[in-house]
Amino acid sequence: RWDISAKPEGEVARARRGDQNLGHDEGFLAERFGLTVHTETKDMPVYALAIGKNGDRLEASPEGSKGPMISIGRGTMKVAKANMAMVAQQLSSQLGRIVIDETGLKGDFDFKLEFAPEQNGAMKPVEAPEKPEIAPDSDRPSLFTAVQEQLGLRLESKRGPVQILVIDKVEKATEN
Repeated sequence: RWDISAKPEGEVARARRGDQNLGHDEGFLAERFGLTVHTETKDMPVYALAIGKNGDRLEASPEGSKGPMISIGRGTMKVAKANMAMVAQQLSSQLGRIVIDETGLKGDFDFKLEFAPEQNGAMKPVEAPEKPEIAPDSDRPSLFTAVQEQLGLRLESKRGPVQILVIDKVEKATEN
């Protein structure tokens, strides 16, 4: 394990002022750790977000509304002026598996999704049930059922292309 304390200098510092994530500073990591990486696309399990058999139940965001904004609480997802790619990304974090937007829906939407809290913040992949049902110990439906009933969309388990980061080389850090 490593604790890294770094402060970018010059133009980089001005451009990144307030940026909490220095993990994308490949130059620093390459210099100190000899890190080399590349990306690959692999066929992996994903969920496809698609329009349900009876059509979507989404309403477009009103003209001039503020956003985009997505907030996630215990068993809720509130969306304001967000597109489907953003929604898919948030669903990915909830389900622990990449969600690909296959809805074909354009524009921004507002909605509130309510689902069983135990689905919130899942860190491992959650399997789509054959027959979605209400989650145990909850009066709210599973996330899969909530997406179907409340949004008119469906999450379908399949395989698809996923971009992954591959570490080619990393070494013990150099001295200060």
